[in-house]
Amino acid sequence: KKISNMNSKFDSDNHYEVLGLNDDCSPMEVLRAYKRLAVEHHPDKQKSCVGDADKAFLRIKEAYDVLSDPLSKKDYDEYERLSKNYDSFVKSNANLYDDDTLESAFNQLIKGDYPKLAARRDRSPRKFEDVKCNLSERKETSNC
Repeated sequence: KKISNMNSKFDSDNHYEVLGLNDDCSPMEVLRAYKRLAVEHHPDKQKSCVGDADKAFLRIKEAYDVLSDPLSKKDYDEYERLSKNYDSFVKSNANLYDDDTLESAFNQLIKGDYPKLAARRDRSPRKFEDVKCNLSERKETSNC
């Protein structure tokens, strides 16, 4: 019964949310939160909803494993920071590459400056002179 009320907490990808902590928590707070939640949500204590209890217990353990190790916690915090920056960048530029924008740019290229550039281009064929030389002249002029 406790698990069903907290499923959303354990569905979270954020380890701090799983343990109910802030991101500036101390190692001792991580340990205390882990012990409290591990005892409370251990599968042996949740006989009525074993599958949910297993899932919750594994999420609690995973969150603890990451946040209790200083290097893992540092990497995780950096990943979360970059992820938030990326998400805000994507949201702020969501309309940049939509179909209407691309179609508009394409139409401007075709209907806009491109015909003017194409019209200015000299369409007459280029004339080349035929150059004739014999093999001995070619050897004298080449650097080979």
